[in-house]
Amino acid sequence: MTGEYRPTCDSGQDPFVAPAPPPPYQIAGPGGLATFASVFGTNGANMNGDWKLFIVDDTTGNVGQLAGGWSITFESTDFACQLASRSPAQFDYDGDGRADVSVFRPSAGTWFLQDSTAGFTAVSWGLASDKIVPADYDGDGKTDIAVYRPSEGNWYALRSSNGTLYAANFGVAEDLPSPGDFDSDGRADVAVFRPSTGTWWINRSTGGIISAQFGTSTDKPIVGDWNGDGRADLGVFRASSGTWYTSTDLVDPSHNFASTPFGTSTDLATPADFDGDSRTDVAVFRPSNGVWYWLNSSNGSFSATQFGVSEDIPSAGDFDGDGRADLSVFRPSGGVWYRLNSSNGAFAAVQFGVSGDKPTQAAFRY
Repeated sequence: MTGEYRPTCDSGQDPFVAPAPPPPYQIAGPGGLATFASVFGTNGANMNGDWKLFIVDDTTGNVGQLAGGWSITFESTDFACQLASRSPAQFDYDGDGRADVSVFRPSAGTWFLQDSTAGFTAVSWGLASDKIVPADYDGDGKTDIAVYRPSEGNWYALRSSNGTLYAANFGVAEDLPSPGDFDSDGRADVAVFRPSTGTWWINRSTGGIISAQFGTSTDKPIVGDWNGDGRADLGVFRASSGTWYTSTDLVDPSHNFASTPFGTSTDLATPADFDGDSRTDVAVFRPSNGVWYWLNSSNGSFSATQFGVSEDIPSAGDFDGDGRADLSVFRPSGGVWYRLNSSNGAFAAVQFGVSGDKPTQAAFRY
């Protein structure tokens, strides 16, 4: 018989012999429940390789032959392409892929958010002595409101997925909280840098607690994705020499690292992905002249842009959702945000906050 046929089985496990693969087999309908997707998944790449046809005649009195060859045809509905997704934007509290203008007011222990999609929100969460640690702890693609309380060594986060409390005891009073997704499971891990020993302590949501010696007592801890693999990496900025030390090895970072002279002792470290290659760029803001300097990880080129004045707090983030961090500053004297969109070069000014507020984009500028 000639024609087109779909996989089917009425009688269960037919006894194929070598060189056919041995049973048990995935049985298609009506004899079973197997489908193309259940066997091969939904990634078209899984169809690559050699396809072989095996035939068995398990009844008597029939004859036949396969004289004209055979072929297999994949329908467009047999598989779906998997597209690489862009990493969620940092400081994105409503999950629309754009960083949101947001501040923490220590005097009131209140967070004020101007979400780019969800609008204005005010949430009482924390004490004046807390360090703010916004990150996506529940893996829903939204940044969670969170604080680290040095007096207790406790972390308190408000899960954006369901409004419940996430609490963890991890750290001591001297520690500098530095959360990040160190195990690449989509959830931020609680982590601290301990200046007295230059040691990082990381409580991975998948894989448990690890420690690593990387840095000295005066270094500023920096968490970034230096190689674009979707996993947070360790880094420090040593202001005394204007040098960045970065490592993509959590097991042995002090022996597998890169050192990059970039900046001066009075510069403020402002790491972010300015060139859109999914890797964190080494960057500083120089208050003395209001200039941003950064190294593009995509090609190693140097960039500099004057944007800000000496009182400004650098608060870079991807506010326009193009996958690149925008230059942004918070000016305490007027409570105004000034931004330069990377997508079109447009300038924006937004009044949001008062003197004394901490822009959440500057949460980890120790």
